Amino acid sequence: MKPLYQRRKPRLIVERDFQLRFTLKICILNGLLFAVFVGIFLFFTGINYEMLIDGALQIFAGSGSSPVAELERQHNLIVSLAVGSLVFLMMVLFVAGMYLSQQVAGPLVSLKSRLREFADGRPRVRMHLRKGDEFKNLEDIFNFAMECHEQRREDFKSLIGEIQELLNAGDNSKVARKISELNSKLS
Repeated sequence: MKPLYQRRKPRLIVERDFQLRFTLKICILNGLLFAVFVGIFLFFTGINYEMLIDGALQIFAGSGSSPVAELERQHNLIVSLAVGSLVFLMMVLFVAGMYLSQQVAGPLVSLKSRLREFADGRPRVRMHLRKGDEFKNLEDIFNFAMECHEQRREDFKSLIGEIQELLNAGDNSKVARKISELNSKLS
């Protein structure tokens, strides 16, 4: 026997195209900012390396150790760390972007599907968002609009029923009043 309530696994990808565009924009922006900061850092540290190399050559001239080689090794280490940090940052940003975009795309997908259901003739449509989703007020507004629509629909059914009773009874003056009441509610 199938359980009445089955917990669904959360899906990371809800609206693939939107989420990928959103995530890639975040990654590119942060990658560019990171590259600018690393470039500035390397530019200024490159000037310092030149000054250090000149000073080291004067101090260590004739000694057995090579300060130039040591400085080049440290420079290469810094560049490797910067590139590795950039790659790691991009991976973390991609996963974070997918998660954040899912919180935005989920409510939009839900709203789109509920509006399709409503357009297909299901008047008692309700929207329920997950905990942590953005646009929680969208859920309240949508459900309020559906309740108002349902109330108007019930009012119209009631008026139509009254008009039919009056037509069956042959009371044309009351029918005319009910029709004008119905017209005023429609406008």
